[in-house]
Amino acid sequence: MSETPRTLPDGFLDLIAAALDDLSAGNLDGDLPSLDAAETDRERELIGRLREVIAVRRRVAQRLRHIAAATISAVRDSGDRIVVTANANAEVTASARACDATASALSETARGVQSQANELHALIESAAHATSNLAESGRDVTRDSDTLSAAVGDVAAAAAAIASSMKDIDRAMGGLTRELSTTANAVTAINSSIRSIDAGTAETFALSGQMSDAAANGIDVVRQTTEAVDGIATAVTSLGRSMDQLVARSEEVSEITKIIQGIAVQAKLLALNASIQAAHAGEAGRGFAVVAREIKQLSDSTTSSTREIETVVRSIRGEIALASQEARASGERAVRGLQLARAASSALDAIYAESELIRTRVEQISDATSTQTSETANLKRAMGRVAELAERLRKTATERNESSHKVVGRVREISTLAYRVRLAMGEQESASLDIVAFIERLITVAGALETAVAQQSGATAELASAISHIYDAGRESQVSVAAMTYANGLIEQNVEALRSEISQIRLPKPARGGRITIPLAMREVDLDPVRGFSEAHTTVLDCVFETLVSSREGGRITPALAERWQVSPDGLTWRFTLRRGVEFHHGRELTAGDVVYSLERVARLADEGAFILASVRGALDFKSGAARSISGIRVLDPHAFEIELVEPIAFLLGLLALTFASIVPKELVESNAEAFHRHPVGTGPFRVRQVDDDLIALDRFEGYRDKFHPYVDGVDFKLNVSAEEAVDGVLGSRYAFTKYIPRTRLGDLLADAGCRSQLQSITQPHCQYLLLNHRPGRVSDPRVRLALAHAIDRDRLVRAYSSAPIAVLAQGLIPPTCPGFSPDLTLPVFDPERSLELLHAAGFDRSRPLELVLTDAPWSIGDEAVAGIRENLEMIGVRLDVRTVPLLNQCRRDGEYDLIEASWYGDYLDPDTFTFGAFHSKLGSFAGSHDSAVLDELFELARGTTDPPSRDELYREIHRTFVEVCPALVLLHRRDYILHSQHVDGLQLYPLLPTVRPIDLWLTGHDRE
Repeated sequence: MSETPRTLPDGFLDLIAAALDDLSAGNLDGDLPSLDAAETDRERELIGRLREVIAVRRRVAQRLRHIAAATISAVRDSGDRIVVTANANAEVTASARACDATASALSETARGVQSQANELHALIESAAHATSNLAESGRDVTRDSDTLSAAVGDVAAAAAAIASSMKDIDRAMGGLTRELSTTANAVTAINSSIRSIDAGTAETFALSGQMSDAAANGIDVVRQTTEAVDGIATAVTSLGRSMDQLVARSEEVSEITKIIQGIAVQAKLLALNASIQAAHAGEAGRGFAVVAREIKQLSDSTTSSTREIETVVRSIRGEIALASQEARASGERAVRGLQLARAASSALDAIYAESELIRTRVEQISDATSTQTSETANLKRAMGRVAELAERLRKTATERNESSHKVVGRVREISTLAYRVRLAMGEQESASLDIVAFIERLITVAGALETAVAQQSGATAELASAISHIYDAGRESQVSVAAMTYANGLIEQNVEALRSEISQIRLPKPARGGRITIPLAMREVDLDPVRGFSEAHTTVLDCVFETLVSSREGGRITPALAERWQVSPDGLTWRFTLRRGVEFHHGRELTAGDVVYSLERVARLADEGAFILASVRGALDFKSGAARSISGIRVLDPHAFEIELVEPIAFLLGLLALTFASIVPKELVESNAEAFHRHPVGTGPFRVRQVDDDLIALDRFEGYRDKFHPYVDGVDFKLNVSAEEAVDGVLGSRYAFTKYIPRTRLGDLLADAGCRSQLQSITQPHCQYLLLNHRPGRVSDPRVRLALAHAIDRDRLVRAYSSAPIAVLAQGLIPPTCPGFSPDLTLPVFDPERSLELLHAAGFDRSRPLELVLTDAPWSIGDEAVAGIRENLEMIGVRLDVRTVPLLNQCRRDGEYDLIEASWYGDYLDPDTFTFGAFHSKLGSFAGSHDSAVLDELFELARGTTDPPSRDELYREIHRTFVEVCPALVLLHRRDYILHSQHVDGLQLYPLLPTVRPIDLWLTGHDRE
């Protein structure tokens, strides 16, 4: 950096006197007294204080000039609006006169409408009466159909019972016929046997011996039969007991279904309460409401299933009862059979005992057989007649059974028809009721219309009176507008007087020429805007590239590549018009196609800046590969394009002012992307001349659209410079300025009057964090993360951060200098006992240490703060290991950490930058720091909300949810100091990055143009 020394007056006092004369005369144009002119510490202190006073007055005068210019602009805008208001009042007055005649015509029309409304009301009442009669008739038919259906049901039941009885009779007659046939056969056999006995009485005596043997065998057979029948009786008895047990079990099943029904009712009540709680919780209870609906559906399904189970159980119990009756009857028959078998056994025993007496009784048998033959003949004839009658009865029962089936079928058809009639009449009744209800509504509407017309008739007179008042008010408003115009003129005169006073102060004029050198801690040379993730990168890229709009002092948005823009009334469509004649460094003119390409490139490639286009229609589909272009960004002509959003966001211009959104030439990027990373081409005030591992050299772009900037011929960025070297280089005038001031030296610099004149400070929207790794591992449990938040004494950490006033304890997620800050929000307080409770509940393994990853950058929390954190964690039995890396971003993306420090400057003056922009799990710069869908939904909802009270409440809910999820410990907000060379002027500090912009700077001591 070159400089022409200033010729000093003779003596130190002459130098001070000359500076004071310039200061009292308002001449701030001269070079500030150099500290090199001082020979003693006292002289150096006086010169330093004088330089500080002059520098402060310069900044105040410059700020007053900006304020005056802005006030004049606002006053003129106000004057234009007053003129518009006056014209509007004149139009209102003229319209009031016209409305007077219109009111009269309206009154006449109202009377006609009232007459038509009366006729409409009468017609509607007639239709309502007819429809009511129709509905009443339908109800009568429905009642008759219900009665018919009930009667048919009774007939169907009776017919079914008859059919069942006929079936039983048919089965009984069939059995009787079979028994009679068997009996007849037995009688015939007996008759034949008697004849044989009668014919062979003589042979009976000879066979008596054989009969004794047969009787003995018969006894054995009967004994076996008795045992078999006894087993059958036992089995039937056991079956009966089993049937009884089955009935008891069915009763138990019924009790169980009742219990299940009770549980289902309780579950339904639980689901209802859960739904109410979810409704109270709002968006945060959406997931809980889904679970409540699932519980209710499960309860309804359980109730329905238990009803079906009850029906089946009742049916089974009925069938079990019938089976039990049959089992009992079979048991009784088995018992009777057993008794008969035993009796037969006794009889055979008697027969065997008396077989020896047969011979003596053969004659008696012969006489008896003769008589028996005659009687069996009679019995056979009687059995024949009985069988004939039974067959007739069976045929009759079969015919009746078939007839009953036919009756049942007909009855079922009649029942179905009756049911259909009832349904049809029900539908007719429902439709009639709907018609009646509709007509009743029509009556209400007609009545309301009639009332409204009547009111309108009365209101027309009031309207005429009101129009008269409007006319009078318009005349009074014209007087008020005149008064406002007069007051506006007074304001403009006062501001002009202020500008006149300020104009007497002679501020230094920028000098052209020379080069400045700026130290940077940049280690990775990548000058592609989509990868500009650090402040050092942003400082360089701001010199080479431009965005559509620019963020200036106070965060004010001004045109840059876009000279104007228009917004649709719904806030969803933004139309931009580009400046004409803007050239890239290689000579090609900028077009709207370059803008579309650059923005699509941001959506596709920018990891840190993906949030910029999150609300642009089609951007997410494009990023995921589902679409070939962003549907919401469209070229209108070579110098115009539009952006369509899915939701209105007020800070879109702030997003488009970020370095990520710099405009690049498509052909150069596509031809060699790797070369573009080190030798980029943009439209900015400087072009790249040389890029090495330790130097980036930029030259002034002669074709730059702003012919007044930049002032210097070039900027050299010295890379890999330590904070100590940067401070020494600025104090030695080798470097223009530095933001890298070691906290250990800041206090000494502020205490030195000479150095203090070279310091400027600004409170930027900033947060410093300890990010907590949510990926599966040591701190993936939210309870563990919250425990760490309670374990670390943040107040002690801030005190250890620096003895200089550069840090403020964070109260919330949003810093005080950003809109949306709320002072009544709090973060987890230092509470080791609560921390231990949470760790115990989470089952945290404290035998392994946690790892804290730090950077060696100047903004790092430092050794003293780390020592405090280590002591805090030891209080809860957790050991801490510390690892220092040069690139925190890469380490964070790889997920190789438990805790990692991070620093975040707001990209735009809106709370969205500290919420969505930083912590959205997929699109934020700290993407991957959590996986909470609820937190992402709140981020997205807040950025699309335009109502201020609703938006404030959403950010309160975001704060509460952020504390619960705890993706990071918010530590502090920092105030930044800039140390600049005494030979550099034009320094302005911006609230958004980059803090200092080389385009504003010039060197003192050069010839003025």
